[in-house]
Amino acid sequence: MIGKGQGFSADAEALTAPAGSEAPVQEAASEAQDARADALAVHALLIARTYMYTLFHKALGGEPTSELIAHLTSDVTLNVTDEYAQDETMRGLQAFLCTLGETDRNQTVDAARDEYTRTFVGPAMLPALPLESPYVTHDAAVFQENTLAVREQYRAHGLLPKRYLKLPDDHVALMCDFMARLADDALASFEAADADAFARQLVEQQAFVAGHMTTWLFEYARGLRRSKTAVLYPQLVEALAAFVKLDADFAVNALEWLGDEVRQLGADADEPEAFNRVKRACERLRALRLFGLEDNELAPADQVPGNSFVTHAPAATACA
Repeated sequence: MIGKGQGFSADAEALTAPAGSEAPVQEAASEAQDARADALAVHALLIARTYMYTLFHKALGGEPTSELIAHLTSDVTLNVTDEYAQDETMRGLQAFLCTLGETDRNQTVDAARDEYTRTFVGPAMLPALPLESPYVTHDAAVFQENTLAVREQYRAHGLLPKRYLKLPDDHVALMCDFMARLADDALASFEAADADAFARQLVEQQAFVAGHMTTWLFEYARGLRRSKTAVLYPQLVEALAAFVKLDADFAVNALEWLGDEVRQLGADADEPEAFNRVKRACERLRALRLFGLEDNELAPADQVPGNSFVTHAPAATACA
């Protein structure tokens, strides 16, 4: 069963509720309404997960700006996070973003930029490494075997990091970029009523999230909580850790829902305007360019120099 969110998908209630509650409702009509309500709930969460992965990619991948803070504290973001209000950490994220929106924007950006540098750039030792491999192997070296496994997942989808071989492939922002793209693919398959592709994509996405994101992000979040400041990034990573766990569960539940019986997929002609509002906001978010983001972005593999000639990882080096 797919749980219905409390955010922008609430608009779907009006589309599925019986017109006259006092009149007898035919059983077949009631079942059709229930099926449509479930389909709208799935559709809403597919839109929400695409938006959230895109938001986390931008927020963790580049230097913060006033425009990024505006996206983080927007009504759209608050409504999307409300879809996950059953989780305490996601409720905490929503409360944090509400408070963030009430603070002086310029002061927030200045403080967040300082924290971004200390969290992701250095030159001092980072409070916690934003890479999967050290948490899996307990070795601080970069470009480990697990890095290659993540790279092959990117390559299987015709993608590679823009800074291929210069920065580790298992960086948290790169993973969010990857999942934002895959989530968008699943949304497109759902709206095109391609059940086979949709199911295949959910299986693959659940495997990546469970195999490469839920495995370390909670520990990474704990490490960031030891940082001397908590302007933005400890809260965001903590929320990401909770979100990927919810997303892995959603994929499993959506597959069960899809496999239960023949389901009506596809974009609904009476789709709530709130759905389109989130999609438009996601497009604006995708277009957001931040300093340093290119270091943490994927690109078509055939556009990445040197990718055809390297079949092994570079020598591992210690990561400060």
